[in-house]
Formats: sequence, C-alpha cells, structure tokens
Amino acid sequence: MSRFKTLLQREWMQHHRGWLILPMVPPSLILAAMFFLPSGHVEPNEPALVMVASTFAVMSLVMFVAGVALVFQTAGLTRRDEQDRSIEFWLSQPVSHTASVGATVLMHLVFVPLLALAIGYAASQLIGMLVVLMTHGVAGWASLPLGGMFVGSFATFLRLAFGLVLALAWVMPLLLLIMVATGWLKGWGVPALIALLVTAHLVGKYVYGVNWVADALGALQQGANHSLLHIDHPNDEKTMMTLMHRAPWPLDTPWLLRDAWRSITELAQPAFVMSVLSSAACFAALVWRRSRVS
Repeated sequence: MSRFKTLLQREWMQHHRGWLILPMVPPSLILAAMFFLPSGHVEPNEPALVMVASTFAVMSLVMFVAGVALVFQTAGLTRRDEQDRSIEFWLSQPVSHTASVGATVLMHLVFVPLLALAIGYAASQLIGMLVVLMTHGVAGWASLPLGGMFVGSFATFLRLAFGLVLALAWVMPLLLLIMVATGWLKGWGVPALIALLVTAHLVGKYVYGVNWVADALGALQQGANHSLLHIDHPNDEKTMMTLMHRAPWPLDTPWLLRDAWRSITELAQPAFVMSVLSSAACFAALVWRRSRVS
C-alpha cells in the first residue's frame, strides 16, 4: 500500500500544476469577461434563480473542458513512461505492473475529473454571487437565502461527485480502450480505433441488420448521464419545478438521495456488467503490455 501511495504521489507531483490550472481557465475567462459587460437589472424576485443557473452553467462548462482534455490526455498515458525514459527506473523498482497502471488510471481518469468538479463548484459560487450583484444589486444579493442555497448547492455537488464516479465506471471501457490502442499503435491508435468502430457499425448495420456498436455506445452514454442526475423525464422536471417554488434550492437532500439510489439500482443491468468486464480486460491488456516492455 505504501508503494502504491508513492505512485499516486508521483502522479500528483508531476502533473498537479496542470490539473489545477486547466479547470480554472473557464472561470477565469468568465470573470474577465464580466468586467467588460454592462450591469443590468432583471425582475427583483429572481436572484435565487440567477444564482442557481450560474452555478450549474459554470460547473457544466468546467466539466466539459476537463472532459475534452481528459480524452486527449488519455491517448498519451500508455507510452508516457517510455517517452520520458522513466520506464527504466520504474522497472528497476519493486513495484508491480498492476500498481503502476492502477495508479495512473486512478489519478488521471478518476481523481482529475473529481478535482475539476470541485474547482468548478467553488468557482461557480463566486461567479454566481457576482452575477447576482451585477443583475440585482446589493439588495438582490442580500435577499438570497444564502444558508439554504449553500446547503442545497453543496448537497448537489456531493451528488454530482458520487454520480461522476459512477459515470466514469460506465465510460471507462472507452477510455481504457484508447490507452490500449495507443499503447500498441502509437499515434495511429486513436484513428485506428475510430476506423474499427465505424467499420464494425457499417458492417453490422448494412450486412447483418443490427446496430450493436451504436446501441452499445448509446447504453454507455445513457448510463453515464443517469449516473449524474435523472432530469430527462417529465416527472423529474415536474419534481424540480415543484421544489424550486418551495425551497431556496431546486434540489433538496431527500430528492438527491433518492436520485443517487436510483442511479445505483440502474447498475444492475447487463450493459454495466459488460462495461466492467470490458474495463477489466483492457486493464489486463495494459498491465500485460507494460510487463513486456524491456
């Protein structure tokens, strides 16, 4: 365990500046742009809705940027130690290949998205307050139920953090598959993987009359989306609107807990089982390849 902790610390020491700077770029640009925008006033009974909208907008933007960067970064993880020649050092250490690959996957594909979400949440609170001040003035800001909004927003953040872990479990096969492809084919890995998926889809659709590639990707996307929040059903939207009119935050803690449990129950389906098995197979392939590097 101490050796695995050392591997985690190595990842942090080597990449923490980039991990901290990247999620701060979108909020920083928003803050810079706000100084050039004229202040305006809207209806006096809407400051809470402005705060809620700003919170979700900033968090969504930060997570989108972090997600795009994650996909591009994943492609270079497999051969990173070979390119910087550190593979020779790590192979000489009493560290298993499973631990080496596991630390890389855990930090880059799980910890970094959670860190980005936390930074996005903190930035969203600051930006939300500033937006309320710009649109409603000091009186509008003073009318905010800050205590209730903080409790509700923080509970939502915890729900999203939990859902993000589940969502990553759904899409982990795709991320690990990118690592496997680039590990064997270097720069041609991602294009070859895309070509393989497109070819398999076309053959399945026009030769065998099945859309198994599109269906599989759609199941992973739906599972990941539902892991975060269930807001794609009319009943869910109705519930949110009802809560919005009777509480300082549109999502209260009981609703978030029920939604989290709903995401957990949706893991009991063949699509998630196949996702876990595929992730395990890709992880084993990465460990096997690393063990063959001399």
